[in-house]
Amino acid sequence: MGNCNGVRTNGTEALGRWMETVPTGISTPYVILVGDFNAYRQETPITTLVDGTSTGYVDPIDLKVAASQRYTYTFDGQQGTLDYALVSAAVAPLVTGAGIWHINADESRLLDYNIE
Repeated sequence: MGNCNGVRTNGTEALGRWMETVPTGISTPYVILVGDFNAYRQETPITTLVDGTSTGYVDPIDLKVAASQRYTYTFDGQQGTLDYALVSAAVAPLVTGAGIWHINADESRLLDYNIE
């Protein structure tokens, strides 16, 4: 776990609570949370939203994408996911496909900004 795991977990817990307040003013069971949550799938900030009993969010990537392709980030040869599109339980059965766009994840280390 990273040094800021507690802070990131507090953030996702706050997001879950905020979403329960119906912040858009439109009450609907169809909710999608999209963004960089700055946490890997196995870390508490994400499991709080996905595996938490009160939130009911689902990661469609878990259901639709082969395990070897479930990464959005590569660093020092390690792969993981930081970017998500989490869906409410009502949306999950409507998802017919999902994919990950490895837009920058597979770049060679030679293309970085360092000059070593």
